[in-house]
Amino acid sequence: MDFSEIYKHVKPIKKQDIFFRLYYTKKSIEYSMEEKDGDYITITAEQFAIANPLVTVKDGKIHKNTQLNIGKLVLHNKGQGTAKDDITIIKHNSDTKWEFKTYED
Repeated sequence: MDFSEIYKHVKPIKKQDIFFRLYYTKKSIEYSMEEKDGDYITITAEQFAIANPLVTVKDGKIHKNTQLNIGKLVLHNKGQGTAKDDITIIKHNSDTKWEFKTYED
């Protein structure tokens, strides 16, 4: 059997498109090339390679977090309890509770 006979029996490989995805929720992000359940945006190969963990997705676009939009601790009726005069001392039964609030919340 010569090459031309072999070539007749070869089936072409179907080209598959490669997708780079950034899956996101309000609290987390995940870079993936797999198809999963959940909200995602398609990103570039460069964005996928960098895989910056300090980004959020808003209105279908990536936004890099800066010190201005990361957030702060605020008094709240639920959250981590602390001593009244020192938030570095954890007290689980305390009425003084803190929650981390981002500026987008």
